Amino acid sequence: MRRGFTVAWIMAGFAVISVMTPGGGGEARAGTVGITINGGFKPVAGDPPFLYIFDVYLDPGFEVQATNLFTVFDLNGVTKGSLTHQPPPPGQSPAVAWVPDPELDQTTWTFLGTSVIQNTNPVGSNIEVYLGQFEVQTTVNFPPGTTPVPPNNPTTYTFKISDLNGDPVSGGGTFPMVDLGAVPEPSSIVLLALGAAALPAIAARRRQRRIAGTA
Repeated sequence: MRRGFTVAWIMAGFAVISVMTPGGGGEARAGTVGITINGGFKPVAGDPPFLYIFDVYLDPGFEVQATNLFTVFDLNGVTKGSLTHQPPPPGQSPAVAWVPDPELDQTTWTFLGTSVIQNTNPVGSNIEVYLGQFEVQTTVNFPPGTTPVPPNNPTTYTFKISDLNGDPVSGGGTFPMVDLGAVPEPSSIVLLALGAAALPAIAARRRQRRIAGTA
């Protein structure tokens, strides 16, 4: 029974590593044309109890100009009073970058940066420009042991940006809302990997003991 539990724990660790590793078997991002988003939620101390965290990418062949925006929906527990955090674009002032507008169950970020952000990589190259990490907190309490949305819940977003000619482009996509509080810390993943690497040695040692016991 103990051996079975150990193997199951290590295999679960491999599944997590596969999801978290770029190009792994459990690809987290849902591709779209223009803006790509992935992310999830995790509990935080005190009130509000949960924080939504998003990594936002600009796809090849597009740019973000002033007044361009994106909106993430299906954010249970978010209201107009929700606190947010948004990164400054590279080399630009945080005071004139992304302006948040949280509403009931959704949040919009509008770009008011001082210069255009471009992704001039060839279309189809899959080389994205990282726009940064965006966060919004819930303002309501949830019963103990529950989460604001089910893990891996399909989450919808839309965007209004521009192509490299400056023409407007609208679109959207979905991504699975990951329970970030359930993902092991990097140190735990290292321990899982070390444990998996030791499996052949453990098995060989057990075989030797069985042979010695029957000799």
